[in-house]
Amino acid sequence: MKTQIKHLFLGTSLLVISSIQAQLTFTIENYQNQELPLADILSADFMTGEITKWGHIDANGNASFSLEYDYMEKLLQEAEQQQKDAPEGWTLSFHTVGSKHECSSYGSENTIEIENPDARIFGLPPFFVGEEATQTNHGRMYIASNRDVANWLDSYQMDNAATGYYIEWIFVEKESTVKGNCSVLTMTGHQDEEVVISTVYNLNFEEGWNIMVFSIDEVFNSASGRVFLSKMTVSTSNFFDDDAQVFLINDD
Repeated sequence: MKTQIKHLFLGTSLLVISSIQAQLTFTIENYQNQELPLADILSADFMTGEITKWGHIDANGNASFSLEYDYMEKLLQEAEQQQKDAPEGWTLSFHTVGSKHECSSYGSENTIEIENPDARIFGLPPFFVGEEATQTNHGRMYIASNRDVANWLDSYQMDNAATGYYIEWIFVEKESTVKGNCSVLTMTGHQDEEVVISTVYNLNFEEGWNIMVFSIDEVFNSASGRVFLSKMTVSTSNFFDDDAQVFLINDD
């Protein structure tokens, strides 16, 4: 069963963008009281399991990690090698801003307008906090406004949704914008009950790293007892809100 083992408040945060990398630094308040040792911010490759270290948290809760500006080039080089080793007929492709923000489901209402839809877009693997040397894992890491949103994310959006927001980083090949609304009529799975899920986009992507804020504005209470997302606003930002928190979730 998934349980939230810690929730740690972000203190002052700073994102510095340079031609080399995006450097994020923040302080986790009262970290020294959380019974966690020095820790690394890590991810595991989905295919190979290879561990990548992104940053570090010291004993006082001072955290920092770097997002390299050549992230896209490295992924493309890896993809080229994988393509050489792939079975005949298998092709590796990447999302573009256009393909990532399609709104073509049956019964959908679409007012989305995209500038530079061909710009390639690259996400990050899920982060976890642990020790690289010992392969210790203290929990998967999310930055969100509250615990319920973090739990919803960790359940692959299968648990009950809750209002609030969460934050992700995205790398975009070149400047692009996504504006408009996508509304999709969805069955809840309870008899013939339906819910309209609306997503409002206000994205102004810059070339390189971008902070994306996913705000769950409204939820739908199903007669089955389950709570569904019903309206979300997705935007870009240059900073974290003051109420952002770090959540670590494990399977204990």
